[in-house]
Amino acid sequence: MVVVHCHASSPYLRDPHHTALHYLLRRAPPSPPIIYATSPQPLSSSSPSAASTRRTLLVSIATTSLSSLILSPPSKSATNTEFFDLPNSGGVKALDLRAGTGATPVDGDQVAIHYYGRLAAKQGWRFDSTYDHKDSTGEPIPFVFTLGSGKVISGIESAVRSMLVGGTRRVIIPPSQGYQNTSQEPIPPNFFDRQRLFTTIFNPTRLANGEGSTLELGLTKDANITNPQRFHVSGSLMLAFVNLKKISVIQLLLNMCSAKEVPAIFAFGDSLYEVGNNFYLDTLAKPTLPNEEELGFTNYTPPYLSPQTTGDVILKGVNYASSGSGIFNSTGSKFGDHICMDEQINNFAKSRQDIVSKIGAAAARKLLRDALYFIAIGANDIILLSSNVSSSHVEKIKYLDNMISKFKSQLMRVYNLDARKIAVTSAAPLGCIPFERDKFSIDDCVPHVNELAKSYNVRLKILLSELTKHLAGSIFIYMNSYTTLEDVLQNYKSYGFMNADSACCRVYGKHGGKLPCIFYARVCPNRTQYVFWDAYHPTEKANFILAKHALDGSRQYISPINIRQLANS
Repeated sequence: MVVVHCHASSPYLRDPHHTALHYLLRRAPPSPPIIYATSPQPLSSSSPSAASTRRTLLVSIATTSLSSLILSPPSKSATNTEFFDLPNSGGVKALDLRAGTGATPVDGDQVAIHYYGRLAAKQGWRFDSTYDHKDSTGEPIPFVFTLGSGKVISGIESAVRSMLVGGTRRVIIPPSQGYQNTSQEPIPPNFFDRQRLFTTIFNPTRLANGEGSTLELGLTKDANITNPQRFHVSGSLMLAFVNLKKISVIQLLLNMCSAKEVPAIFAFGDSLYEVGNNFYLDTLAKPTLPNEEELGFTNYTPPYLSPQTTGDVILKGVNYASSGSGIFNSTGSKFGDHICMDEQINNFAKSRQDIVSKIGAAAARKLLRDALYFIAIGANDIILLSSNVSSSHVEKIKYLDNMISKFKSQLMRVYNLDARKIAVTSAAPLGCIPFERDKFSIDDCVPHVNELAKSYNVRLKILLSELTKHLAGSIFIYMNSYTTLEDVLQNYKSYGFMNADSACCRVYGKHGGKLPCIFYARVCPNRTQYVFWDAYHPTEKANFILAKHALDGSRQYISPINIRQLANS
């Protein structure tokens, strides 16, 4: 199966600073207050001094996965010229570049980690450094952990335990002492390459085995402990759709609809409807785990790119959706490969031809015209527009008009391929998702983002009505997710929720909106109490409400008829 990518530009992450912080963790960050050490200095200016009242180890770490590391030239005072095995470390090798003269840390000590490094594989690209990220006083911000707590990979703890304050050490950590253990996967090649940061780690078939990671540790002077509350990470990651077990509206609708009523379901769109196509793409917008199967949802419309989506399987429908995509072909290109709406329709045309070849033109036409079509697209285009705060009102209106014009041509293509019963999801109140709240640093919904969504929805509803009127035999349904979700957010307690502004699965940000839901994220103890699962998507419970309104709702939530009426029409 050949995939024509919509945009060939490389994915881009503005600042990978957060990755080193969280991927050094064995699990979620500890809940006790983090001790902040003042006056951490780069390796070149460090010197030993007397220990403070509470021992703190300042460490400079440069991490790379299976790539050579370009660092500052070793100190002339290096004590060794060859790596040696650290005792009882499980194979960790070390090279002391500078002899230390201070104390050796012990379990229970607070260890402040500073990391610095350049990747030889990327022409010396410096992937990250804590010295690049300063607090309000201009001091570098360390990552702090308690030695012996098990909160970081064991190889780091082994290396730190035998160091002396004032020393500098380069360490090679094998996978068994890093991420290749009973709970985590081995570090893949080029893990800190920004183009593969959130792709290879989630795809076990592309992981390398038997190799390790390289770190450089430098112990600086002990520091006084002040202001334990002050600790943060700078940088951002935009819309990496890495959802753990996300249950979407389209899957709930499929399980609610009777097979006798609906011969087939075809789905198009973005991460709201995707069920696995991005597993087969080189993209940052990739789920972390298989789709819903462990939660009992096995009867979902299969992803187009799956090798198993062939033969009689396609007669029940196909899912073409791709996370990160939009109405415009360029939307989502920052994540790497994606299947834009135009290409999704091209794939549908190929499926249609396969169906015709299998059951004949007449039977294929009947099946396709009796099938249901669900489309959820446009949210990423609107989020992209909202991020461009310098755009004038006129420019934003023109952008929305162009979206509708483009979408109209796409819907007409679907119609010309024999689709007749088409349900289109409106833009939700996007200004209320945790991502937007944290991006604009406000507790309430972001007004200008919601206004863009509402302006788009007005145009969309008019478009769908016009298409139904002018395209013979068609009916285009407007699924009003804005009104539905807005009602849930405004009356969340009456729906049984306790939280309507933050992500259940979170890593960083006041509302959990600054980083995606990755496997090191903290998950709320009761996800049924949250409206939002991650920075962008509703929880299963919230999606169930959306699905019920779509299936049997009144014209306030879906018009001109609901999905059950559409299936029986």
